[in-house]
Amino acid sequence: MLKNNLIYVYIALVGLPAVGIVTVLTTGSKLVAPIGLSGSWNVQVDASSLPQSTCGPLFKGIEQVTMNIAQSGPNFAATWNDSRKTVLSGAIRDNQLLMGTTAPTVACNQDQFRVAATVTGPLASRSMEGSLFANWCATCPPVPFKATLATARRGH
Repeated sequence: MLKNNLIYVYIALVGLPAVGIVTVLTTGSKLVAPIGLSGSWNVQVDASSLPQSTCGPLFKGIEQVTMNIAQSGPNFAATWNDSRKTVLSGAIRDNQLLMGTTAPTVACNQDQFRVAATVTGPLASRSMEGSLFANWCATCPPVPFKATLATARRGH
């Protein structure tokens, strides 16, 4: 009788945790970490084709700026060193990055913009290329930009 009870105790104390560990490792092996964005980025914006009357003020002063990204998982906050010290939150899915407001606050808001970009390359030579959009302003065309990772921060 005691021998049978010890078998049940052994299964409960060793077998069940072993099954749990195997399950966690099997499930976890399918997870993929998001691309690392943390660090300082050199941004070059080509705003030369914008109509200066309506769209120019939004992108003034960001032709060549630095953007600092702090990332946690797929989410991040980007602080631009433009004159307004713009801070945009965003997320990365696969290699597609989106940041900025997702719903209109004010049509043609001259103080906010959105960003959509594709991130490429290994950490040592990571870059992104995409467009800046004036918030919900149909008269302002997308503005192309390129950014290169100047200094990467470990972890995210």
